[in-house]
Amino acid sequence: MRQQSTLAPHEILELHEILGSEMICTKKMESGLSAIQDQELSAFVQDTVNAKKQQIRDIQQFVNSNQIIQ
Repeated sequence: MRQQSTLAPHEILELHEILGSEMICTKKMESGLSAIQDQELSAFVQDTVNAKKQQIRDIQQFVNSNQIIQ
């Protein structure tokens, strides 16, 4: 059985900043995807967007699975 960890308020703030940055980066990449003409570059950017979306989900899941110290 996995023991639950606890997160301090400053750790939550750091994760919030990371999430915000990842989300902005992902949205910028998605918005520019349609302008890319090269198929190989387009596939690379799409793979990168998918990886960033997975990172966002992983961070969200990590935060949700950990208790927060009040």
